Amino acid sequence: MSESRKAKLTEDLARFYAYKHIPFDKPHYRRIEKLPFIPLEAEVDQLIASCSRKVAEILQLIKETGIPVDPKTLKTRFPNVYALGDVASVGTPLAGVFSEGAAKVVAAALIAKVKGDEPPPPYSGKGSCYTEFGEGKVGRA
Repeated sequence: MSESRKAKLTEDLARFYAYKHIPFDKPHYRRIEKLPFIPLEAEVDQLIASCSRKVAEILQLIKETGIPVDPKTLKTRFPNVYALGDVASVGTPLAGVFSEGAAKVVAAALIAKVKGDEPPPPYSGKGSCYTEFGEGKVGRA
């Protein structure tokens, strides 16, 4: 039973006993804070080893360097495979605004390919982020 479920059941039982005027001493227990799953490098290597050759090659690239892409088109060396956002080695900051711009370029490229149109303008890598410094001060980078 999860810790949060134990806490909820204890609270529900305490309310029920209070409603029935039955004395109840809530048990005391220390809640365990769980960390997110972060695999060990050996576990990542085992995952990579268990995949097909092509998938293993892609995962190994991601593990070592990020996915190398053409910085203008975001195409990988694999046919019809694009990479963007934090996993692409484009050289832009890891912020949503840059991923959004990259996604627009990739989407436009895929649509143009399906329709047989000219490819869209290349990815510029431009964007801006706002940072709050407190006391009502905001900076733009």
